[in-house]
Amino acid sequence: MKEHPRQTYDELIRQMINALKVMKKKNQYDEFLHKIQQQKMKELWDNLEDEAWENA
Repeated sequence: MKEHPRQTYDELIRQMINALKVMKKKNQYDEFLHKIQQQKMKELWDNLEDEAWENA
């Protein structure tokens, strides 16, 4: 995990913390997109025109 042989554990831990922060931000963005997509998919799939075609 060390980038170079003289890298201290303090530097390594700081690097890991920064990586974790970036991952959390990305995950929040992914969750946000998922919620938006859920609303749009419900809007697209739950409409009366599609139901009429299914029952035709």
